Amino acid sequence: MNAAYIDEMVSKSLAGERSVYVGHVPDPECYIQSIRQRFLDKRIEPALRTVIVEHHIVHLVDLPAGTHMVYFVTEDNPLSVFYDPSSESFGAAWGPDESTGQYLDLGFRSDDVLDIAAA
Repeated sequence: MNAAYIDEMVSKSLAGERSVYVGHVPDPECYIQSIRQRFLDKRIEPALRTVIVEHHIVHLVDLPAGTHMVYFVTEDNPLSVFYDPSSESFGAAWGPDESTGQYLDLGFRSDDVLDIAAA
């Protein structure tokens, strides 16, 4: 797996169907466009990074607790979006932690990168 493949997965997701929850906004199309623009503004070349999977989310991501390698596709503070090769889906990380610099896996996944970016 390489950055070009991850970039292709992001592009396919951006072109695909949306699963973003829009029931709370008066103009869903405008809301999704703002999420898309914010995502594109923060998008980076896919970068291999480590996230921490904590014990209380292992059942959500079907991974053991500990460190897990993912590809960040946005990098922001405090929420970054990543592609998880083990689940072949997108997820979100919280961080970096001020003292350790580590990112925490928030424990949810989606095929829709904008669904994760809206988190």
